[in-house]
Amino acid sequence: MNATAQLSKGHLYTPHILMLVFTMMLSFLGFGFVMPLRALYASSSGLSSFDIGVMAGAASIAGFVASPFIGRLSDLFGARRVLTIALFLHSIVVLLYRDAHSPWSFILLRGCEGITSAGVAPPIRSLLNQTAPRGRLGEAFGLLDSARYAGILLGPAAGSFMASRFGYTGAFVCTATMLAFTGIVNLALMRQTRAVEPGPVRAVSLLPNLRTGHGSLYTLGLILPFPFGVAESVWSLYMLHRGASLPLIGLSYTAVAVPGLLLSSFIGRYTDRYGRKWPLIAGLLLSSIVFSMYALPLTPWWIIAISIPEGLANTICRTAASGLLADRLKDSPMSAQVQANYSAMGVAGNFIGAIIGGALFNTGIGIPFLVEGLLFAVTGGIVALRHFRLRNTALDAKHF
Repeated sequence: MNATAQLSKGHLYTPHILMLVFTMMLSFLGFGFVMPLRALYASSSGLSSFDIGVMAGAASIAGFVASPFIGRLSDLFGARRVLTIALFLHSIVVLLYRDAHSPWSFILLRGCEGITSAGVAPPIRSLLNQTAPRGRLGEAFGLLDSARYAGILLGPAAGSFMASRFGYTGAFVCTATMLAFTGIVNLALMRQTRAVEPGPVRAVSLLPNLRTGHGSLYTLGLILPFPFGVAESVWSLYMLHRGASLPLIGLSYTAVAVPGLLLSSFIGRYTDRYGRKWPLIAGLLLSSIVFSMYALPLTPWWIIAISIPEGLANTICRTAASGLLADRLKDSPMSAQVQANYSAMGVAGNFIGAIIGGALFNTGIGIPFLVEGLLFAVTGGIVALRHFRLRNTALDAKHF
């Protein structure tokens, strides 16, 4: 049975889709390898904390600006081609860290990483959108999220181990090899089920276009990553203020990621069968409650325990939002561009969260989390009110 016939019968676990999931896992495993090492390597090379902060900002800004271009190129020339090129370029950029010594070289390389990273997830999501059965889009994107979480969970630990045994240079070489291998596998085995013929390159918007009917989903794409930005800037400091040791800080990151690894596919299957609106509302309101609890004088073990429902709520929100976007884009000729714009909004949300979280933390260690709770409560309320307003019609991706 060929891939097209399998898709028409609603088969999800086809070789093509499994290859997409495998590519996502290997890519994020490679990204995770160097995630905890960049700042340490830069610091050992003489960079200040300000320089390291500029590095992080360079990646966010570059990724945000590049994403719409990359999405448009994926629609014009094929998502597989763009994905393969991005993987090979990312492997070269990571390898160049071996020869980086000045602040500007680190900042430049981190900016290039932001661009090449933007060429990985959106094309994969676009290809999955084109090939997954319409009735199982939520489950498909949940499976993809599980692969992403697996890479993020395993990558930092493996990269830290490699750096302890072979030094930072050895870890960067290993990461570059892994990304190049992923590009080779993708080039050799992944098939595009919908050919995208090269055409004239029309004007490409630098910023995501919020007037294309996707504004509500783009807004969700901006809000949902906000807590990740806050965590990136202040979570470790927050845990230290609560008396946590370094191993407990690491355990808190694992606790929040485990629900996504284990439950993304199940939650996606649930939203396929029973709808995406109520899980999204429930996830937003549960997130609001959990974030607000972090403002309480909790012990480290209580914080780790609360991190588990936080991870669950985040998984519900992300899976439901991904399903809504996938419903909208099924068979769309601009799938990759919209997915890239959605990812760009996520980068922007992460960046805004990091800035606001760092600024508010100095006023009180629980204030950033109260702001998160308020933001998600308001968002959940707006989504719920919109549902009730449209209760006599179908609140699906077409009306969202």
